[in-house]
Amino acid sequence: MPTPAEGQNPTATPAKRIVPLYPGATTTTTRPPLPVDSREQLVYLLTQASELEQGILCEYLFALYSLKRDPQDGLSAEQLAQVAGWSRTLSQIAVQEMLHLTLATNLLTAVGATPHFHRPNFPIRCQWYPPDVQIALVPFGEAALRHFLYLERPDQVDVGDAELFSVVCECQPLTATPTTLMAGPQAYSTVGHLYRSIGHGFARLVERYGEAEVFIGPPHAQASSLLLAWPELVAVTDLASAEAAIATIVEQGEGADGDWREAHFGRLSTILDEYLAATRADPTFSPARPARPAYVRRPPDQPQATVISHPLTRSPRRWRTCSTPPTRPYCRCCAVCSSTTTRPTTRWRPWRTPRSS
Repeated sequence: MPTPAEGQNPTATPAKRIVPLYPGATTTTTRPPLPVDSREQLVYLLTQASELEQGILCEYLFALYSLKRDPQDGLSAEQLAQVAGWSRTLSQIAVQEMLHLTLATNLLTAVGATPHFHRPNFPIRCQWYPPDVQIALVPFGEAALRHFLYLERPDQVDVGDAELFSVVCECQPLTATPTTLMAGPQAYSTVGHLYRSIGHGFARLVERYGEAEVFIGPPHAQASSLLLAWPELVAVTDLASAEAAIATIVEQGEGADGDWREAHFGRLSTILDEYLAATRADPTFSPARPARPAYVRRPPDQPQATVISHPLTRSPRRWRTCSTPPTRPYCRCCAVCSSTTTRPTTRWRPWRTPRSS
């Protein structure tokens, strides 16, 4: 909202919002952007952004699905209502992370690169990203929330990562030599710092080569709000649309003009405060199940990983069907059929809609 002075003078500079300091945090200056002098360096940073968006998205979903939702889980009605509120917030943040991944993909295809949906196996402790950036699947709790705050923190806020993630990695990412022709890793400190560096790279390359030489990707390859349900989803075809996409990601994550209260950082901070207050009031309060990440097949780089061995959960395409067609004739398990007269059979089929006779 404009101030009275701004309303009288249309050319007046908007007043800067007064943002309260994050409790217990140390303010710092905004970190300078990373140097981006070539298209290869820009594409490398965008692939890093795509990997981080996907990894952080998985972290939010894992914490979300670990929350208890049933009265039989031992929670009171008041506690269930509070957990439901946390679940809605995490779900909304996860959906916005999907938007961020889509915007990062638009930025990639805008410069003629291909979409990047690869990522390392969880947990991502070292070698892949700067030592301060680690990704792991953790159930909902104080450790998960403090880790989310650490990843989403604005540059002006200095908060530590959860103790679970605070172990310094002994192995460092491979670095490029000054004479290499390929882009090398760069030490960004936050997600916002990475995206501001990407925005700086776009502006620098456009200044050097012009928009026509930078945005060489086919416009029809861009995802837009006409295809997906996000009104903030913009097709990236020039510097202005690239800056708009980056601004959406940064503002939703850490806030506009440093105002973190309505961004991911502020909403997660509210959840953490509520969680700590609830556990102080009732030390037995446990809103999440002790979930653990697991693999169907142990990755070669994760020798300690938990492996799923039960045949029913191991094969996702082997779901039981029903002998009597219920309302949902091809459900994943007869226990969730809407019909109470169905009987399980020994046949196994993928979950699909049957062809009409």
